[in-house]
Amino acid sequence: MSNHGAKKPDNLSKRQKILCVVCICLVLVGVSKIAGVTTPDDSAPQQPTHSVIDDPTPGGTPQEDEQSKLAPSTVLDSFASAIGQQPSSTEEFKTTTDSAHSRLEYRLPAFEDGSGLHAQFDSFTVDVITYRGGTSLRAYLDGDDTHVSGNYAALVKVIDKDASDDQIQRDLDAFMSTGSGGGSVSDGTIANTSIGKVGSITEALIDAKIG
Repeated sequence: MSNHGAKKPDNLSKRQKILCVVCICLVLVGVSKIAGVTTPDDSAPQQPTHSVIDDPTPGGTPQEDEQSKLAPSTVLDSFASAIGQQPSSTEEFKTTTDSAHSRLEYRLPAFEDGSGLHAQFDSFTVDVITYRGGTSLRAYLDGDDTHVSGNYAALVKVIDKDASDDQIQRDLDAFMSTGSGGGSVSDGTIANTSIGKVGSITEALIDAKIG
């Protein structure tokens, strides 16, 4: 009886050992699973959470782009770059306001909402206006024969880069031989051109459509 009682603590000790081993195994399994979870690497490039197509970059409509390209200030900047000369002064004006830049045609209804920019160059001036609600453009090149004929092609090309070189030259040839020339130099933006005398001044006029 006494010997049987002495073995009882040994049996309890084995069960405890088994329980300890099981607990340790469970803990190790849990740790291994946690260790297996990957954390984001801040140094690695992150993929966008949405498609680029779903977040397009806003852009202007074709008409808005054309209006920007043919704004008076843009036309004059491009023209100055084309001839390699900057204007000595510029002045904004309204076609409905009497000023040094007023013209008889500005009294017509089509010009009632017009606005423009006057630029003084060496021995000639350029006025560029938009009118008819911003859907039309007109450019005036005023000076002597030499300066107007010498800068006419550059102004036409700034307004419409696809304008016909042959027609531009025909305009100039007609002006030099008869004192007046013009017509349509483009099937696109430019609607009409003319070169001639206005009193003692030589004037080139370019009408264009916007949009």
